[in-house]
Amino acid sequence: MEMKDFEGLRRIYFNDGIWINLGCGNKKRKDYKNIDIRKECNPDIIYDLNKGIPFKDNSVSRVYAKMILEHMNRPEELLKEIVRVCKDNAQIAIIVPHANSYASNSDLTHKSKYTENSFNKEVLETIGIRNLKLIRTEFLYNKRNKWKIIIPYKGLLRLFLNGIYDDIKFYLEVNKLAGEKLI
Repeated sequence: MEMKDFEGLRRIYFNDGIWINLGCGNKKRKDYKNIDIRKECNPDIIYDLNKGIPFKDNSVSRVYAKMILEHMNRPEELLKEIVRVCKDNAQIAIIVPHANSYASNSDLTHKSKYTENSFNKEVLETIGIRNLKLIRTEFLYNKRNKWKIIIPYKGLLRLFLNGIYDDIKFYLEVNKLAGEKLI
C-alpha cells in the first residue's frame, strides 16, 4: 500500500478533521479544501483570507500554506486565524520566500519578509501567539537553483551572499493546552 493510500484510509477511519490549502492558486491538493481569492483558479472555496478563515473553531487538523503569507495585509492575523480553526495537535506547513531571495525582493505584491527565525517561540509570543510550536525548518531551492545545495558553509555565507536560499518551509504544530497555560 502506498503512503498516499494510507493517508486516505487514516482520514476515513480516524476522522481527524478538515485539511485546508490556503491560497491554493492553480496547485490544488487532493483531500484538502482548496481556498483562494481568485475565481479563475477554480478553488473549492473563493474567499479573501485577509478577512479570516471560513471554518469553525477547532475543525481543521492540517494546514498547507504555500506562498500566501507574504501577500497578506496582516500575516499575524492569518496565523491567529489558523490557530483558531485548528484542533489541538494540528499540523501546519508554511512555505514562504526567504527574505534574501530574488523572489522576495522582486515581487511588488510581497508585503512581508521571512527568515529562518520568523517562527521561533519569541517572535510568535511577541505577536500574541503562544500555542504554535515550531517543529522544523527546511530550506528549499527552486529547480533552476539546485546547484545551491552543494555550497558549503551556507549558514555563514548567507550573511554575505544575497539569495543563497530560495524558500523556507516551516513545520508547526498547534498546542492549545500550552497556549492556555501561558496566558
